[in-house]
Amino acid sequence: MAGDLSALLSIGHAAFYTLLYVEKGRIRVRLFDAAYEIEAGEAFLIPPDTYGERVGEWNLASGKYLLLHDAFSADECKVLYPDESGKRILKTACFDGAVDTEMLFRHLHAVLPKKGLAKRIRDYVKENLHTKLSLQTAAEDLGVSPVRLSAACKEALGCSFAAYVSRKRLDGAKHLLQNKTLKISDIAKKLGFSSKQYFSICFKKETGLSPSDYRKYIK
Repeated sequence: MAGDLSALLSIGHAAFYTLLYVEKGRIRVRLFDAAYEIEAGEAFLIPPDTYGERVGEWNLASGKYLLLHDAFSADECKVLYPDESGKRILKTACFDGAVDTEMLFRHLHAVLPKKGLAKRIRDYVKENLHTKLSLQTAAEDLGVSPVRLSAACKEALGCSFAAYVSRKRLDGAKHLLQNKTLKISDIAKKLGFSSKQYFSICFKKETGLSPSDYRKYIK
């Protein structure tokens, strides 16, 4: 079964995999606590009995959704980045209705990310928050290309590598600010911020409060 993205009011199905393919524009989908952005030429795979919601306006994007039977084996939501051959397969399946199931599943298996990379990214960021983290350095240390690392972050974490690092630093800051014996400048240094001033700017942008004001509200 296939249909237009614009007609898909509820996302997910009890018994089928839902495949979203974006031909033009971009869409955003929220599942659990993560938001995924799927751009033109990309697809999004959602396992059975997993449900999400549309985020923002979808009327500027065009594409199709396709329901796939449960012979396919994948247990996580994934953004897919098909090559030109894969795009032709997906467009044929979604737009022409001529689904070569074996070919489509073989291609989906080929573009699914390697298992375990998301956990390695989480562990790496946790262990290196105090350093000047960058996509290039992280990719080199993890033994993958920057493109692959960026894709894995977007697929598994729902955001860019830089956004994930920023989120974890601010989470760490909220925790460390509970220890009122720590200087704010020391917290900034411990979490890899270039200066106390930059830390304060980032923290206030996220929470609406400066680190010192935030500390006053901690019991």
